[in-house]
Amino acid sequence: MNPIDPNAEWIEADGLGGFASGTVSGIRTRRYHELLLTATTPPAGRVVLVNGFDATVETPHGRFALSSQRYAPDVIHRDVASRIESFEYEPWPRWRFRLEGSAR
Repeated sequence: MNPIDPNAEWIEADGLGGFASGTVSGIRTRRYHELLLTATTPPAGRVVLVNGFDATVETPHGRFALSSQRYAPDVIHRDVASRIESFEYEPWPRWRFRLEGSAR
């Protein structure tokens, strides 16, 4: 397993001036890291519809966080990056997580 680069980023454009972007680790590090931004009057008119969210998954082995938030320079709530097993850019950004008690 390769460690996740905390500086690696992804972007998915919709071809109309809107996009989604973020980091592979899931922690937003730039003000334009958005999950859904739409262009109202390109190129300048843009509106953020979804900035981010907290995600968890519940299995028979427990409840596991799938998202992290940075609240201060060195305060990260729920270290999810250590649980990311892989990240793929194509055909769209997707993550594979390792959960305790899960079969390989």
